[in-house]
Formats: sequence, C-alpha cells, structure tokens
Amino acid sequence: MAKDKKLSLNSKIIITLLTGLIVGLIVGDTRVSDFMKEMIVFGVFNVIGQVFINMLSMLVLPVILFSLISGIAGLGDMKRITKLGGQTIVFFVLSSVVALLLAISAAYIFEPGRGMLISDSILNTEDVPGFAKVIIDIVPKNPFLAMKNGNMLQVIIFTALIGISISALGKKVQNTITLIKQINKLVVKMINMIMAVAPIGVFALVINVFAKEGFDAFIPMLNYMGTVTLVLLIHSVLVYGGVLKLMKLKISIFLLKFRSVFLTGFSSSSSNATLPITMSTVQYKLGVSHKITSSVLPLGVTINKNGTMIMQGVATIFISQAYGMELSLATILTIIVFIFVATLGTAGIPSAGMLTISVVLAQAGLPVEGIALIIGVDRLLDMLRTTVNLAGNSVASMLIAKGDGKFNELIYNDPDAALGEEKTIGEFGQEISINKCYINQLQEDKVGDLSEE
Repeated sequence: MAKDKKLSLNSKIIITLLTGLIVGLIVGDTRVSDFMKEMIVFGVFNVIGQVFINMLSMLVLPVILFSLISGIAGLGDMKRITKLGGQTIVFFVLSSVVALLLAISAAYIFEPGRGMLISDSILNTEDVPGFAKVIIDIVPKNPFLAMKNGNMLQVIIFTALIGISISALGKKVQNTITLIKQINKLVVKMINMIMAVAPIGVFALVINVFAKEGFDAFIPMLNYMGTVTLVLLIHSVLVYGGVLKLMKLKISIFLLKFRSVFLTGFSSSSSNATLPITMSTVQYKLGVSHKITSSVLPLGVTINKNGTMIMQGVATIFISQAYGMELSLATILTIIVFIFVATLGTAGIPSAGMLTISVVLAQAGLPVEGIALIIGVDRLLDMLRTTVNLAGNSVASMLIAKGDGKFNELIYNDPDAALGEEKTIGEFGQEISINKCYINQLQEDKVGDLSEE
C-alpha cells in the first residue's frame, strides 16, 4: 500500500486559512464568552500572530542585503551586461511603471478595503516623508545608521552599489562572491524554515481578524484577491500580449509552448526554481539565442517582478482603505518609489514579497500589522504573480533577441520544437522537467554564441 503523500505547504496554508476564518467567525459571535475572546483569541492567538509577523520582519534586512548583492554580483561581466542590459532594463522599468499604475488605479476604482474600517489603530501620518524628501534622502549619509533606523530605501541603494562593484571586479573578488552566495543560501533556508510554520501563523492572524471584525472582513478579502487577479490579467494582456502583437507573433503559440513553465512556476511559486526550465523553453521552444537567454533571464529574475509589484501596490491601498486612511498624492508617489526599489531586493522564492511589503507599509505610515489582512490569501496570489513574472522575463528576452537579430521565428512557429523531456534539479532542490530540443536546429546558433563569450 503506497504511503499517503504529505500535504504541500500551499494546501496547509489554504486549510488553516479557511479553518481560522470559520473559527474566528464562531468565536466572534456574541454568544461566546468574553473570557474566551480576551484570553484565547486576543491573547494567545494574538501573541502567536505577532510573533510570526516579527519573524517575517526579522528577515527583511538580510533578504535585501544578500539577495540583491548576490543577484547583481552573479550577473557576470559588466561589459556584457551593459551591451544588452540597457535595452532590457528599459523594458523592465517601463513594464514595472505600468504594473504599479494599473495596480494603484484598480485599487482606487474597486476599493477592496472599503467597509472594513479597522478602528482600533491610531495612525500617524505626520511622519510619512514627502516625495521630494524621498528623492533627496535616497542616498544614505551613513548606510549603517540607515540599517539601524530601518530606512530600507537607503539600504537598497547602498546594497545595489556593493553588488555592482563586486560584479565589476569579477574574478578579483571571487571568494567574496562565493561567500555572499553561501550566505544568501543560508537566508533562503531561514525563510523556508519560517514559512514551514506559516500555517500556524496564518491561522492565528486570520482567527484574530475575523473574531474582531466578523463576516464583514470576508468580502473585502475576496475583493482584494479579485482586484489583484484582475490587474495581473490586464497587465499580462496589455503589456506582454501587446509586445507579442508588436512582434507579429501569435499569442496562442506562446501560451501553448510556455505552459510547462507556467505550471512549474504556479506550483513552486518560485522564479528562481523555475529558471532552468524557463531558459530551456525560451531558447529551444521560442527561438531565442543562448546569448540572450543567459543574459536577460537571470537579470529578469533579479529585477523584473511586475507580478509582485502589482500585489504590493494593491495591498498597500487595500490596507490604507481598511484602516480608513486617506493617502495624499505625494504619499502615493512615495509608495510607488518604495515598491519599485524594495521589490528589487525581493528574492525569487515563495512568499518573499511578504517580507518587503512591511517596508512599504512602514514608509507609507500604515501599520505593519495590516499584513494580517492579506497573508492568509497571499500564497494563492503568489502562485499567480510568479507566472506573470516568468512571462514578463520571457517576452522581454524575445523582444531583445529580435532587436539583436538573435530570434529564430521558424522555431517559434514550429509546433514540434523541443519534443520530450528530461529531469534536472532546480536551484532549490526541486526536481523539474527540462525540455529536450532539436539540437541540430540550434547547434550553429549556440556554438556561435559560446565562441563570442
């Protein structure tokens, strides 16, 4: 008799979310004794939930420091990056701006947090920096003081400079690069350990919210999920579909050939873990040369996270609405800057976006406790936004390749390109499928690319 498979983390979080919702509604009923509410729900479960929030906040600084340094330092030769990176970064920046504008606009149009009105928190908006001050203070006078004070925007700028410097020095600081990558793996392990207890944290947070707010909190949560999902879809069709149309390529072919990447990214919620199969698919199924895939896709995993930006944009406005806080235009512009920069330091692993959303909330003058309103459903949305991130990176590589004369449209349109599959091990240990290809069809292109390197 075969052993029963263990529940995945996704399944556990969904189960605890639903259980916490039901128990919270029952406990929040007036017929339940005040003792149970005060001592168990608002006492024990509140402590567990806050400890979980603190555990997430604890890792924000190390994630930003070592993930960003490791990502930039691992990009390779700066001359090579500069040659292709300029066009790539322009595409990533423009698509990111569109993603943020769509997210914030949709959050104000649909107002998913209206009606929630969590009234037991006093918000202080006087300390929210203006947009001009954010720009002026973007470069830290003392980076260590910035770390102490939790000024993550300054920390990110300083960290990015370190990564660029290490990348420029290359083999001269190889030991440093190795050390940073090892520390980054250690941080990833810590994140995985904390996410292992996420079901308990989610249960405690959700039961606390629904015991306080009752069923009125349920509809806004669904509205939040719907708003994020809708913006992810609109952005994908408008930006990525628009680029494919501009290149005169059939979108249906892209969706058909990219389905294995979508499924892997959706199930793993990790752009990093999906990178091997993404590179294989883009090169052998979509017709992008090895030179472009090996440059654009790793860069995209590091800095292009449109899906994550959409989530954070909608989440910030959602939480502000839930707490009844009106944000000024200057504050919204500040939020856009913080989301854009903070997301650069987000690791391409499951739920990493939840670590940096606390930075955005703090800078917007919103309570970090607002994470409790979205963390229960974040895992589901994480799966969706990962697929958007993967699609964005792949479409960008196709566009750059076409402009550089390194795109093979015959392979793209060939329904039989890349038949069969073989097994490989991803960056974080997952066994995933890598598609085989018509080696002869691409051998000349690949050899030419390698000889240039």
